[in-house]
Amino acid sequence: MATYTFIANHQGGIYVRQVDARNILQACRVWADEIIKWQDISDLDNSRFLKNFSDDLQDLPPVPLQNTPNVWGFSVGSGRNFILVNIVRTDVKNIETPSLVQVIEAL
Repeated sequence: MATYTFIANHQGGIYVRQVDARNILQACRVWADEIIKWQDISDLDNSRFLKNFSDDLQDLPPVPLQNTPNVWGFSVGSGRNFILVNIVRTDVKNIETPSLVQVIEAL
């Protein structure tokens, strides 16, 4: 399993979520399910999003970004708008997150 970080831009808002999956397509499906489950994007028409997501994923799957390993781009229709999504395969095993105190001291 790998961790994938989804960075979605929708109507000026940025929505970030991480999911674990075996591959990029499974990660996309898990991400879409979680978008609906947790209602990350409050003004999203859930049924339209899921239909468009399924159609878009089949017709226009995530595209690897040139010269950038482990990064993909993807878009999905959400009615009259689109959700632009960047996906990063993220190694979270060896990441140390600094505390707030450490961040302030570094300033």
